[in-house]
Amino acid sequence: MKKITTIIAFLLTMSLVFAQNTIPSIKVKSLKGDEIPFSELFTNNDTITIVSFWATWCAPCIKEIDAFIEKLPEWQKQYPIKLIGVSVDDSRTANRVKSFVKGRGWTFDIYQDINNDLKRALNIPNVPHTMAVKNNTVLFHTDGYVPGNEDEIIEKVFGEAPKKDIGKLNGSLETTNQYYLKDTVSNALVPLDKFGSNSYLRLDYSNKQFSAGVQLESYLPLLVGYPGNAGLNGTKVINKYFTYRTKNLEATVGDFYEQFGNGLLFRSFENRQIGINNAIQGINVRFQPTSFWDIKVIYGKQRKYFDFSDGNLRGADFTMNWNTLSNNSTNNEFKTGFGIISRYDEYLGSNPNIKSTVNAWSARASFDSENFYINAENISKANDAHLVNNFFNTKGKALQVNTGFSKNTLGVNLTMRRLENMDFRTDRDAIQGEYLVNFIPALTRQHDFALSNIYVYNAQALGEIGGQLDVQYEMQKGTKLGGKYGTNLSINYSRYNELDITSSNSNGFTANYFGAGKSQFFGDLNVTLKKKLSPNTTSIFFYQNLYYNKSVVEGGLYDNVKAHIVATDFTFKLPKKQSLHLALQHLSTQQDYKSWFGGLAEYGLAPKWTWFVQSLYNYGNDKKAINYYTVGTSYTQGTTRLILNYGRQRQGLVCVGGVCRMVPAYTGLSATLTTSF
Repeated sequence: MKKITTIIAFLLTMSLVFAQNTIPSIKVKSLKGDEIPFSELFTNNDTITIVSFWATWCAPCIKEIDAFIEKLPEWQKQYPIKLIGVSVDDSRTANRVKSFVKGRGWTFDIYQDINNDLKRALNIPNVPHTMAVKNNTVLFHTDGYVPGNEDEIIEKVFGEAPKKDIGKLNGSLETTNQYYLKDTVSNALVPLDKFGSNSYLRLDYSNKQFSAGVQLESYLPLLVGYPGNAGLNGTKVINKYFTYRTKNLEATVGDFYEQFGNGLLFRSFENRQIGINNAIQGINVRFQPTSFWDIKVIYGKQRKYFDFSDGNLRGADFTMNWNTLSNNSTNNEFKTGFGIISRYDEYLGSNPNIKSTVNAWSARASFDSENFYINAENISKANDAHLVNNFFNTKGKALQVNTGFSKNTLGVNLTMRRLENMDFRTDRDAIQGEYLVNFIPALTRQHDFALSNIYVYNAQALGEIGGQLDVQYEMQKGTKLGGKYGTNLSINYSRYNELDITSSNSNGFTANYFGAGKSQFFGDLNVTLKKKLSPNTTSIFFYQNLYYNKSVVEGGLYDNVKAHIVATDFTFKLPKKQSLHLALQHLSTQQDYKSWFGGLAEYGLAPKWTWFVQSLYNYGNDKKAINYYTVGTSYTQGTTRLILNYGRQRQGLVCVGGVCRMVPAYTGLSATLTTSF
């Protein structure tokens, strides 16, 4: 342990000397779908560009951007400065970014980093994250947002000289440590080892067209409830890669992340919150022979904890941009694409239903104009008998259609999806989050309030049909509805049912393709009103009507949960860069654990300090009422953030990308440190 600590300290020290200040050429997507190298978004003149990394589900991100927008006209009178945004929404929420931006009334340039390639290249641990660029050189990074940070950022921008680029090493460090205590109220289990620690150190080096990197992971031991068990124990350098990149070619050898289409066919990614890292160890080539073709090829073995699969994956994806065949300038864009993934997992048994090779194909098309867009992807998977589907010898099918309309400050997005036997894994005996080939997220709203995250939907890859409608409308300042400072209205509805099954046997089932069965899995109608009451006071009013089929989502036999949730939220900007954030929320239901009351108080002293206390009080059930409380503080210095808290964690389901894990109840101390350099 002492040796590891010494190595990490040495690497951190070296990184401060050789910190990367150049801009990576990783490609991002405009809202029209054009792929542009990130480095080409900046000019060599003296204009300073503020880059805000954000997501539609990140409440502090939206607060920060709104603060930038409010201050920008004042800043531009004194300095040459502009704002751009980079959304890190993945395939779950990426389709609603365009309508969300329109509905917020944002007019600055927005780009998308859907598989988080740029986020990884810059070693950004969290959002919101802000960086300032001048003359193609990064002036500084800052992590997190406290009301008043925007003033600190502009002061720093124009007091910061461009740093001399004497090296091209950058990286990040993230470590979460917990100490567990006995709690007779919640009866939370205390592990034999009362201390848990998950740590990640990532280092990347680049030189002209070449880049290389490693990721060291340490579990001493694994945090309670985190997947992996004996598979994640100790310390190991597990991810390694070497990349060669030119304008039209990118080739990676080692461990890489990639995505075809919207991910329904194939996606490899990392999400530390849920404990997923299904990186591919092998070869990844991205090739653009002409402006019409965009080609991706992958081959390799998939990661599981500290090991890799016995089987392998091979695949290719092709995108065709039809606009490049015409010289006519137009705001419309039409693209098509297709992909194939082949999984080989050797089988020498006697069951004729089990095949060593399983292939899957996709076809997709997208049309995008100034105010309207539509995209669709259809997936077909060969007969795939595996453990999760009880070795039924059935084909897989998926269809996802996303369409939206935006005009002025109104944005509307509709997503519809049907899944049938789409659980797809490199190892046929894998379960839970192991060896996932594709990405099947729950297409529902990701909520800000704690009580709205008690009952979260987990997409049913073996069979579901449904969709989500999202409406964003910004009522302009000075209008009757918008008032003096403007008002934002958000309406969201999602619903998912079982498939309309017509027959079933030992090999699976058949179902009407567009029919919905009688059993409802999930329903969520929510309305959010955000209103600025004064120059220094903003408010949020929220209502949610929820239906949750707990038996289907979590497994077991339970009553279906029908709940109403109301919440209100106020943020006050106080003198001397102080702020106060207050929130109240209530969940009312007669099922499961019955009703909840929640409260949050957060005091901020920008740009470094935040103190907070939260209480989630469960009452009305047959057991003793329990208060799940948390008190803590966070300190931020540039891209370094330290969070300390103590409290009682409720048991619950955490879901990311169609994969859920049950987090056990525990009481104790927690310390999280994140930094990038």
